[in-house]
Amino acid sequence: MSHTPRDAEDVRSVERYVAGLDNPSLPGTAFQWEGRNRIRIRTTAAPGQALSVQVSYHPGWHAMIAGRPREVKTVWV
Repeated sequence: MSHTPRDAEDVRSVERYVAGLDNPSLPGTAFQWEGRNRIRIRTTAAPGQALSVQVSYHPGWHAMIAGRPREVKTVWV
């Protein structure tokens, strides 16, 4: 999503986001809680793809891929 919808008619970004979530051609993802403060997510992603995690955000979050730090971005809708 590139922006928060301006009004009830401004849904193009939301529709694209939902279509991506529902796209059966994308690889599957395994999501597992490892205790109260840790999540393990396993998937295969191509450059330019994003992973959407729909849980409550905490500013202390960090992400790693293959043991290397990666940026965490948030989108508020």
